[in-house]
Amino acid sequence: MKRASPPKPLMAALLFGAMALLAGACSRPDAAGSAASAAAPAAPEPVPAPAGWLADVMVARPKLSWAKVRAAAGELAGLIPATPGALVVTAAGLGVEALPLVDEDLPVVGALADAVGAGPGGRSSAATGAPAAASAAAEVLGVIGVHVRSGSGLVAALTAGAQARFAAQPADSAGLVRLRRKGEPVVAGPTAVGAAIGVLDNYLLFGSSERALGALGPYVARTASRQPPAHEDLVIQVGEAALHGPIQERVERALGKLDPRRWLPALAAVADVKAVGATLRGVLADAKAARLALELDAAGARLGLELEPSSPEAGRRFAAGGLVTPAVLLDLPDDSLLGAAWSEAGEGRADRARSSARSVIAALGRDLPAEVGAELGEALAALSAGRGDRTVAGLRCTGEGLTGFVHGTVADAGKLSGGLDRLLGLRRRGAVAKLLAASGLRLQTAKLRMDGLAAPVTRLRLLPPRQAERTDAPEPIDVLLAVAQDRFVAAAGMSARETLGRIHKPDAQRSLGASPAFARLVESLGKEAWAAVLADPLATVACRAGRPRTTAAAPVLLAAGASGSAGDTKAWLRLDVSVAVIRAIVAQRDVLW
Repeated sequence: MKRASPPKPLMAALLFGAMALLAGACSRPDAAGSAASAAAPAAPEPVPAPAGWLADVMVARPKLSWAKVRAAAGELAGLIPATPGALVVTAAGLGVEALPLVDEDLPVVGALADAVGAGPGGRSSAATGAPAAASAAAEVLGVIGVHVRSGSGLVAALTAGAQARFAAQPADSAGLVRLRRKGEPVVAGPTAVGAAIGVLDNYLLFGSSERALGALGPYVARTASRQPPAHEDLVIQVGEAALHGPIQERVERALGKLDPRRWLPALAAVADVKAVGATLRGVLADAKAARLALELDAAGARLGLELEPSSPEAGRRFAAGGLVTPAVLLDLPDDSLLGAAWSEAGEGRADRARSSARSVIAALGRDLPAEVGAELGEALAALSAGRGDRTVAGLRCTGEGLTGFVHGTVADAGKLSGGLDRLLGLRRRGAVAKLLAASGLRLQTAKLRMDGLAAPVTRLRLLPPRQAERTDAPEPIDVLLAVAQDRFVAAAGMSARETLGRIHKPDAQRSLGASPAFARLVESLGKEAWAAVLADPLATVACRAGRPRTTAAAPVLLAAGASGSAGDTKAWLRLDVSVAVIRAIVAQRDVLW
């Protein structure tokens, strides 16, 4: 059975959660070394991953990566610890006596596991005796391992003397020594909920709970620590069993919670829940491993997800996704707050349009007659059949107000124009007229001619009711559409006419491509992608406040695509965030909301 083609713009939903980790890995004795080395105890055997294992995590160069974090923080760097060792000691409340023992030059390692089956205990609060909220928080177990110069020396430094902050419990069968702060109750068992600290071999281990420490601690110290160092700042490796097990279960639960009736009708028209689910399920089924990597540099941060195909056929399906040229985003007007480009194969597009029509009706929450819904579905299906595979859309912040726009390729101009006429004809239906009246609007249509456009322009004008002759009546809002043989353009908002002209004939000097920051980021994607979304959050903040843009471009880019040889094509998803946006978030967490 043929699986749905790979991700469209909605693939952005396939983003996995990440853990912030900093410091250690394990050194191994050289068997060909001196007699003293030969007499040293053999390294412990590796420990198998526990049931429910989700991912391994690594920060290969904690000192270098932390320096990048501080550089990204800018003037606020003075508010955070100067070194990864200081971060570990401060965050865990270990005391300065532990600082010389933290090894900042070796990788930090970690692991995540699903709570079901990962060692003793279970997910339910009945099994742990913990409150339901705490149990829900423990559904994912996590352990961070920081390499220290001497595990036994660290235990002694933290527990010796009357002023010691910690007490050590006897080592368990794996050799794990659990540490508890003095004054806290003794741990009752491996299922206890709450942050936990322990030492095994030369690793200082931090667990999300006592149960996590026991289930994952030995694996982190003796197995995950032996992985080859990565070249990125943070890497999370996910295996096939995790993708097709716990992660797939979580995706299914998330999809089950999506309710189009809670969405705006305009969003429901382009984002069908079933299509989202089919895309995500197809991608997961075709992947055998995932790699999530974070890279930091002077320009900002890049978070990339790479999916390895489970078979040559799966790789060919990845490669078969519709493609767009990301550079089309650089032709958008320079005052654009948001731009998106995507490709959607024509196969099944009409059926998806009918499904979107049902989502629109559900989102409106109105009792529209069934025949009106059917006509809406057929009109949208005709529009979908008439337009081509590639589409570009965006939002501008002009001096007059927000204006949206869209343009794309045309597969059949007759079908596209016919679908538009059928859609406009719905305004004459009584139920639609009542809906407009209830919203305080009336609709006018007209045909126009615009300089530079060979095709006629259809204008839809939204007006207040005729009886509303008030000085505070809202300005009319225009929607302009033009369909040519190979391309369509549309704009809606207070500056629709000017926007339509700029979209039809881009001005290189007044486009996003004139900004080096935007150009560098988009060009780094290469020539083709499944989809790309480009935004400037700081310009959005200024627009919402009614202020002109006063800052340099601060782009954020989300893109998906595929790369590699035929049959071995890997799917990828990446998010780039400029350093200016990172600093704004650090300075004021709600600056973008």
